[in-house]
Amino acid sequence: MTIPSLRAQAAMHLAIFLFGGVAVLAQALPQNPLMLVFWRSLFAALSVAALLRWQGQPLWQSATPRRWLSGVLLAVHWLLFFAALKAAPLAYGLLGFASFPLFVAALEPYFFNERRHGRDALAAVAVVAGMVLMVWPDSATGQFDSSALLGLLLGIGAGGSFALLIMLNRANSRDLSAIRLTFLQNAGAAACLLPLVLLDHSPATPSWAAWGGVVLLGVVLTALPQSLLMFSLQSLSTRFVSLMSTLEPVYGIALAWAWLGQRPTAQMLAGAGVILAATTVVTLWHSPHV
Repeated sequence: MTIPSLRAQAAMHLAIFLFGGVAVLAQALPQNPLMLVFWRSLFAALSVAALLRWQGQPLWQSATPRRWLSGVLLAVHWLLFFAALKAAPLAYGLLGFASFPLFVAALEPYFFNERRHGRDALAAVAVVAGMVLMVWPDSATGQFDSSALLGLLLGIGAGGSFALLIMLNRANSRDLSAIRLTFLQNAGAAACLLPLVLLDHSPATPSWAAWGGVVLLGVVLTALPQSLLMFSLQSLSTRFVSLMSTLEPVYGIALAWAWLGQRPTAQMLAGAGVILAATTVVTLWHSPHV
């Protein structure tokens, strides 16, 4: 393995680990999902804008309506994801989101006129079975956890919107660098959320105690891992990076256990194993050269 490849893989794993930390920090911060997404988008956009200016690249060139639309879709994705994190223990939202490869496999043929694969339906059934296992009433108490179901459903919504964003990015990135697209998306997300923030009755400005966490969320856990992933994609295939991204919920669940004391149950781990196995298999099916 070459030195550039080793560096790319190190950057990729660090980025995925940092993305896994987003869930833990988002649940720990007091702001509601709207405020978290707004400030995350704003700080990420400002960070990437500073980098683009340092590189002498234009900010607003090629800011087409379709690329602004991707910013709106990014905002929707993050709102659903953060709402899932606030509704239930992190594992439910993270593993609901982990279903996104199935959405990509199901929708890509319709968007890009590609061949459909019937075996994707089998993987979808396995994912649904894993999710049912996760929210099935506890065998000891027989109680059904409605918050777990809500977190899982919101996570699935986040996964579906992320799949749409991936496909829109595939079309948008043909004549635009990834870093400029990242800026336009984050700026678009912040811009579309600003009217809602102004109408919201909760404090739009974080408390001084929460400022550090909000900056950490926007810069260290958003702009930095996005840049690391872009660096890794210069040497690694998109398919391989997508496959390794299934580690994000694993990192997130481990961090939630260590930091927030959210110890997963055996039933939750069993369901998680089924979901991660199915999404990994789907990624491999669609990756002839990983």
